[in-house]
Amino acid sequence: MLDLAPSENQGGPMLSSALSITAAVQRCSAPLSTEIAADDSPPLRSLSPVLPVNAVSAAAGEEASLASLFIPLEAIKPSQVSPVTVFDKNGVCVLLHFATNCPPGRPDVLVMVASMLNTSPQPVRNILLQAAVPKMMKVKLQSPSGTELAPFSPILPPPAVTQVILLANPLKEKTRMRYKLTFTLGEQTLTEVGEVNEFPPADRWGAL
Repeated sequence: MLDLAPSENQGGPMLSSALSITAAVQRCSAPLSTEIAADDSPPLRSLSPVLPVNAVSAAAGEEASLASLFIPLEAIKPSQVSPVTVFDKNGVCVLLHFATNCPPGRPDVLVMVASMLNTSPQPVRNILLQAAVPKMMKVKLQSPSGTELAPFSPILPPPAVTQVILLANPLKEKTRMRYKLTFTLGEQTLTEVGEVNEFPPADRWGAL
């Protein structure tokens, strides 16, 4: 069961120049649209005591906690993994960039940066991004760099709203994340819901 309740937010500044706005605009050029066999061997059994399912779940939940974790945007180094296009409609594009390293002491945490661009002739306001993951994982969205985007200008480079996202997957299961994106384009308020599945394998986190 996925819970689309908003994640806890903390502060974070603008995305560094390492994330290429030019490449992002090229990715956002799509046409506009309106839409387990048990072993009874005593030696093996004695090595690792079997925990009840609820105890395993509780332990994983504690390990996955992100409550005290905060990653400054300027400390993030982008990886060589291609960003994922999360959303691209009506001139509004959201890309998900993956960081090279995990936070110190947390190899189970994937650090990402969502960048939102506006290539439409209308302003974008009241931007709100929410995310949810399966219950054995945790996700945390730090505060975005802003909530508005100016109309696209053919002369000036498009500004971007950026937001750091932390995702903990201690059991290294297949990573999935649902999102809910709300914003006002011109005078129209839009809400989009979707799912992202294109994540790097969890056993590679920290060496992307």
